[in-house]
Amino acid sequence: MNKVNSIVVVICSILLLSCGTKKKEVDVPQKVKDAMKERFPDATNITWDKETAFEWEADFKMYENKYSANFDPDGNVLVMEYDMKIKDLPPPIVKDIDSSFEGYQIKKAEHAEKGNDHFFEIELVKSNKLLEVVYDENGHMLNNEDRNKEIDTGEEEE
Repeated sequence: MNKVNSIVVVICSILLLSCGTKKKEVDVPQKVKDAMKERFPDATNITWDKETAFEWEADFKMYENKYSANFDPDGNVLVMEYDMKIKDLPPPIVKDIDSSFEGYQIKKAEHAEKGNDHFFEIELVKSNKLLEVVYDENGHMLNNEDRNKEIDTGEEEE
């Protein structure tokens, strides 16, 4: 119980400290901002982050969905991804998950585009274990990452 109380105190302290801090504004080149407006004219609530010295990420909302897009200094989109409904996953991916990850539930799905390639990043959960798997558009698994992270499933342990 003491361990749980200590963890709760640390989490609450971090949350309280973060409430008073303002996120540092990122200096985004005008060329990148212009490319963002041209490529995603309906984007709202845009926030920027600098991924590397030569890459900027925009998080935004569009069509009632969460998106992110990464840009190079010339304004080229390097990768774009958005949250998608689980029911909209391609059937071959759902079939492979059902057979390869028995007992896991799909927690979250994202569609990613890099150039002309399309990928699906899917978070799977079983008990308190989280996996992330990546599929191509043809339903072939490309990556399986054990996030080795306990998550709160809302169920109490016995």
